[in-house]
Amino acid sequence: MLMKEMSTNEMLQRIESLEEENYRLREKLIDNSRVIVELEKLLHEKYHILEGITDGLVAVDHEWRYIYINAATYRFLSKEKEEVIGKKITDYYPQYAEPLIAIKNRGKKCKLSAVLEEYSKQNDRWHEVLIYAVSTGYLFFFRDITSRKKAEEALIRSEERFRKVFQKSPLSKHVLKLSDLTIVAVNDSFEEVTGYSRGEVIGNKCEDLAIADKPDNLMELEEKLLQYERFDGLELNITTKAGEKRTMLCSAMLIEFNDEPCVLISSEDITERKRFEEDLRLSEERFRMVFLESPIPLCVVDTDSKRILAVNRSFENTSGYLREEMIGKTAVDLDFYYDLEDRNGSMNLLGIKGRYQNLEIKLSRKSGETMVALISAESITIQGRRCFLFQVNDITEKKRLEQELLQLARLNVIGQMSAGIGHEIRNPLTCVRGYLQFLKARNELAIYQDHFDVMIDEIDRANGIITEFLSISKKSTSKKELKNINEIIRKLEPLLQADGINSKIEVSFQLDQNIEDLMVDEKEIRQLILNLFRNGVDAMSEGGTMVVKTLKEDQNLLIIFQDQGPGIPEEILKNIGVPFFTTKENGTGLGLAVCYGIAARHNGTIQFDTSPHGTTVTVRLKRLYT
Repeated sequence: MLMKEMSTNEMLQRIESLEEENYRLREKLIDNSRVIVELEKLLHEKYHILEGITDGLVAVDHEWRYIYINAATYRFLSKEKEEVIGKKITDYYPQYAEPLIAIKNRGKKCKLSAVLEEYSKQNDRWHEVLIYAVSTGYLFFFRDITSRKKAEEALIRSEERFRKVFQKSPLSKHVLKLSDLTIVAVNDSFEEVTGYSRGEVIGNKCEDLAIADKPDNLMELEEKLLQYERFDGLELNITTKAGEKRTMLCSAMLIEFNDEPCVLISSEDITERKRFEEDLRLSEERFRMVFLESPIPLCVVDTDSKRILAVNRSFENTSGYLREEMIGKTAVDLDFYYDLEDRNGSMNLLGIKGRYQNLEIKLSRKSGETMVALISAESITIQGRRCFLFQVNDITEKKRLEQELLQLARLNVIGQMSAGIGHEIRNPLTCVRGYLQFLKARNELAIYQDHFDVMIDEIDRANGIITEFLSISKKSTSKKELKNINEIIRKLEPLLQADGINSKIEVSFQLDQNIEDLMVDEKEIRQLILNLFRNGVDAMSEGGTMVVKTLKEDQNLLIIFQDQGPGIPEEILKNIGVPFFTTKENGTGLGLAVCYGIAARHNGTIQFDTSPHGTTVTVRLKRLYT
């Protein structure tokens, strides 16, 4: 009975306790239902907005259970709505428990309470998680920051590369704060070039350390940077810690360094290059001076194109061309070579050996005058360009003097011979001629009259040759008087014109009226003029013009004969004036030898200039008229 009552009381107490718990649960359920109703009402009103945002949105109650998830969050969670609604967020993300407890303890509402960053291996995405405490629970915003994180990672890698490149660059690099141009970073090469350590320069200005010789250059650098953001090619002179002067070629650009606008300056030490350039400039200047002012004619020709690149003043004087007329042209364009075979042979020799020395070659001046030159050539390189350097030594006058000396030597030998044997030959011939005349006068020998006449004529011709032979000798006497060469030529003019008419050529006289009288042997000068004139006429074909002119030249008087014949071949030119050398069928070979003798006795010379267009013979007599 007692046990039963106790059981009843116990049951009553249990029932009462259950009713109280049921009431609390019902109140709580009513509260949760009210929250849910309010939240659902709010969500319903803003649903179209919440579902449209790209960030993930999650609402949980105070028990951390999911009560709303927008579409963007499902993509992030990769789960269906039914799987997560009503479940605790910490079931999926236990790491949120700590910040949620901290937020609850702070008791803040409707303010940003926590910021987290999370990485999802499942979809390789980064999200920023923003947690807000609200009256109904907590709101989670998930913002995709993958692009930002990748950019940050790329920036970190870039900065790491920058640090490596910056520190290990062979160029000197330093960073200046744009606001006051203080140094905030330097690399190893900067320390090596300047001699300053990082600790000595960081926080200081270049001009404070006397590194920059001209602070104005730094101001110019700053102005250009503000205008162009970067530029290259500024030369700065610096002074190292040891006091050594260095020249730096700088480039600069604006950068962000430690979240501040700065200037990155990269500098190449060009001190040695500048010294080399200066040495090269001085060397080129010296070469240019030596080249331009050299008394030896010099010419630089491009190896490939064979075009003239440079000539000096002596070359201009020798060739007769101005520099502007030659640059860019070839020797063939300018007809430098008298014979193209000489040009081809010399260039072939250059191609094989790369150089040659003292080749004797005939060249043509701009005036058409021929000259003899010793040419040397050398392969050189000018500013990376392969060239030939030609040295032209004009030996025309030397060759002329040699020819004159040779001629004089020949005349001297012949003169000595003629003086010795002339009379010895003439005396027997005179005796023979006398006997022939005696025999011719005898009646019984009249039938041989014609034979005697032929023999006497031949003896007379031999005597004439001996007379010419004797006239070559310098020992021959000559009677010199003060005469005018023009007057001598005018006296001969009818005879010369007659020779021209007979040969069907025109004769032109160009006599300088300013010439002075000379001490000459008129008879010998007449003979010289006739011989040289007739040689020119004989060399011409019908229809040409033979020119005879006189000219005053310094202390000399010139008698010039210009024909329009085919020129004199080289092998014949070498033998001109040699006694008994002739190209005429009935010539004696003494005419020019006599002319040389006459010129020598008048302290003069004879010069031949020949080309395929004709020959010019110049008799040069010194004015000895006292």
